[in-house]
Amino acid sequence: MDVDFGSSVWSLPELWIFRVGLLILMLLLRDKEANFATLKATGPGCGLVLNARQLSQALQSHLCGGLYMGRSVKRYKGTLFRMGETLAISYRWQSREQQVDGLGALNMSDWQMGELIKGIEHSRCQYVWMDRFSVPQKQG
Repeated sequence: MDVDFGSSVWSLPELWIFRVGLLILMLLLRDKEANFATLKATGPGCGLVLNARQLSQALQSHLCGGLYMGRSVKRYKGTLFRMGETLAISYRWQSREQQVDGLGALNMSDWQMGELIKGIEHSRCQYVWMDRFSVPQKQG
């Protein structure tokens, strides 16, 4: 590794070893999905957060009358690190719930869902925090 001006700091093999190492590290440190049982075992943190891109796709599919092609919208433990990349949503709950494929029952109007999609796109957030899915809700 030469440090003289005009010479490269990294040789080609060192650069590729570094890139492969980063790729392996990224694969090993993927986001782990969580649920309410996970929060009981590890502590509540900030509740659960939803994958913003998948949530947007599920809502768009619902509004267009189609099915969401993903399995389900992934949920992760809300940590201080994740909350910096999170859009927190507060909305007026509607009396009528709609079944959103990949998400479950959601008590939002179509207009609210459309505005949420716009908010996700505008903010470019990675996660969405909604009390409906982030903290356990008592039925009744």
